Amino acid sequence: TVSVLYWYPSDMIARWWIYLAALLITVWGDVNDLPSNWIIYVHKGGGEELIRELRLEMNDKLIPSRGGRILKARMTEIEADDLKHRYGEVLSIQQDNNSARVATVPLVCESIQEDSPPWGIRVVTAASTEGRVPPSFRYDPTWGHSVDVYVLDTGVDCTHNEFDNCAFGTDTSDAATSEDISGHGTHVAGTISGKTRGISRSTNIIAVKVMNDDGSGTIGNIADGVAWATEKAAASSNPAIIHLSIEAQKSNILNAVVNAAFDEGIVVVTAAGNGNQNACNVSPGSASNSINVGNVGVRASTEATPTSVYYKAVKSNWGTCVDLFAPGEYVASANSQSADADKTLSGTSMSAPHVTATAAAFLSVNPTATAQEAKDFVLNNVLSIPVADDNKSPNKVLHLPCEGAIQIYPDGYLATEENCFDTFEPIFQSPAGSIDFPSSGETYPDSHQKCWKIECKGDGSYVQYTWASFSLERGRDYLFVDGQGFSVSAPSNDIYYEGTQILRFTSDATTFSGPNTGFEVSFTCTKPQVTPLPTQAPCEVIPASETTLTYAYPGNGKKYEANADRCFKVDCTGGDVVTTFDYVDVEINFDFLYIYSNYPNPVSLTGTLSPFDA
Repeated sequence: TVSVLYWYPSDMIARWWIYLAALLITVWGDVNDLPSNWIIYVHKGGGEELIRELRLEMNDKLIPSRGGRILKARMTEIEADDLKHRYGEVLSIQQDNNSARVATVPLVCESIQEDSPPWGIRVVTAASTEGRVPPSFRYDPTWGHSVDVYVLDTGVDCTHNEFDNCAFGTDTSDAATSEDISGHGTHVAGTISGKTRGISRSTNIIAVKVMNDDGSGTIGNIADGVAWATEKAAASSNPAIIHLSIEAQKSNILNAVVNAAFDEGIVVVTAAGNGNQNACNVSPGSASNSINVGNVGVRASTEATPTSVYYKAVKSNWGTCVDLFAPGEYVASANSQSADADKTLSGTSMSAPHVTATAAAFLSVNPTATAQEAKDFVLNNVLSIPVADDNKSPNKVLHLPCEGAIQIYPDGYLATEENCFDTFEPIFQSPAGSIDFPSSGETYPDSHQKCWKIECKGDGSYVQYTWASFSLERGRDYLFVDGQGFSVSAPSNDIYYEGTQILRFTSDATTFSGPNTGFEVSFTCTKPQVTPLPTQAPCEVIPASETTLTYAYPGNGKKYEANADRCFKVDCTGGDVVTTFDYVDVEINFDFLYIYSNYPNPVSLTGTLSPFDA
């Protein structure tokens, strides 16, 4: 370099450029000589002998790892290139980093849902989702029996009350403790096998901590955990699933380790990620053999069409590397803060556990099935519903087909006089009456239907029901009231129904649970009293000149103030107002949103609620 400089003694600019080039070469050489963390994956063709040879050769450079085919080392780029040159055909080498994140959209709101299972597990086993989310979750308590699920995450709090079959496996993370400080892994495991939050409740959960307490991690630590789980699962006689609710930069090594696990007969389920990008750009979801899961939410439908029920979550990744979508918005599950804590989270991290639990249910009743057969079961039993508009994502939503699944009927289904045939008993036209079906102390028959017609005339043209008892076989037998099917519990006593009412009862051909004693209800023809708007605060009139309008309070992501008392009035002259809530998030049991209309049924909302229509 010096000799080149003296060729141009009068050209100072050229001289400085050459000095700069020499400096860059020097610095670049120094950078290449600096050690950093690397991941080495030995392919099957390398064999155990090569692994032992590498361990001996690199003894002073190795970082402790637990996966047989995964080695982690601290070395320079020159040393890594030398390994590639010597063993390139039988191993892969990649620089490690801290790019991995758990695939969760963080939420600040929490709620405890004590009255019903999370909506996600309810829709997975519903025979149909046309029109509404089912009222209950139907399942078999033996689902997941003798199936091992390795949850690779931030750890799992196995002391939580949701878990009966949960054990610590190993820790490949850089965290100071093997406990689940974040709560992410505990939430994931709860959806898989939780006693009140999970689908396959007899599954064996094995906690493999690969992520740090803040949700970060390295590709090397994740690959190490996958390799460890693969080795343990391959040595066990139980069917196994590796679960990864993790999103990282695309890594050929991580994808290779995932594919190798599948080749060993292990099902691998991955979260597609929350970057609103092509899922093929991230790992481990882009691995060809994993079941990669995108995120959908659900909204109530006034049109009773499947298309209007599901929607792709805004942040969910998409594209041809997504195999299917599953519920992941506003999912309630276990939280590691205490033994009975719950938390509501959203993201593909919440979607993927529904798929893992479905695969576990299949493997528990088909223990000799291959990983490919389990994957085919999941992907061949989906609901064909368009959820994404990118023209690349699959129109597939998770469904666990099972006998006795809850059938959800859309509004108006079988609830007209024309569809009741000749089975009316009796037609009521008086101001009041009652129905006791079949009769006190008896049970109703299978394969049965019966209709009642209630007709109120004059000013008292509204029907109000008072339910004394209600006992039907859940998910199989239904009473339709004003077009809506009820199977789990009776409608509210506070609702007024306008005009002629058709009640229709249907039962299926078999009895699986009992006693099924039917229902007893009295009714009154009445004229409802209009409930005036509250007068505590002046009402802000929301202009309704447009057909559709959007309003947010307080808006722009702000928190509302303490001691607030606000009123909002929407007036659609000559028509009804249909209100669709994107979210309601108020302090549970302390703050309330009241909804009034010209019907005497004010709705009280508190806590964090999934989207719904009113």
